[in-house]
Amino acid sequence: MKYIFYIIVWAMSSLAFSQEAIEWTKDYKLQLTDFKSPATKIEKNTRPALAMPVGFDFQFGMSSLAFMAKKNFNADVVCLFKKEAASLSASDEVSAMELLHLAQYQFDLSELYARKTRKELYESKNAFSNIDFCKSIVEKYNNEVLVKISKVSNEVEWGKNKELLAQFHQEVLEEIENLSDFCKNCKPTKKKKAR
Repeated sequence: MKYIFYIIVWAMSSLAFSQEAIEWTKDYKLQLTDFKSPATKIEKNTRPALAMPVGFDFQFGMSSLAFMAKKNFNADVVCLFKKEAASLSASDEVSAMELLHLAQYQFDLSELYARKTRKELYESKNAFSNIDFCKSIVEKYNNEVLVKISKVSNEVEWGKNKELLAQFHQEVLEEIENLSDFCKNCKPTKKKKAR
């Protein structure tokens, strides 16, 4: 019985870690084939639906001493799209593409908020900060991105208003570029102190 328990725990942890995910990069564009959930379908009389398991996470693991010395957390804030949990439903190809464009906007928006998180972590961290300071910043921006996704999705009528979605998307891409020091693999430039 004890061995069965260990096998179940091992199998569950393997499934959790084996989920195929796409890490955000500026060159990768989501495809319909990235939506691997069994709920994904494009067929007549299907109501449009989009389930986006996208967001960013703070992947942190270090000693207290290492945390005290660390200033740049860019690599620890990761924006991912989880393929096996993503679903898209539409009645035809046109509706599916509208939802796909909305999904790309949401993915890019999540990266923008990941960068805002990285920036605030970098600017707020001091030698006496503890891990709770990081958690509150991550939670704040995760909540903000969810509110923004909901608001914009409704405003663009779930991708039907292509012009407005394109406008919102362009604004997000420009903001991402403005925060280029805070990409996952970047090292922020130190500000020169005023004399």
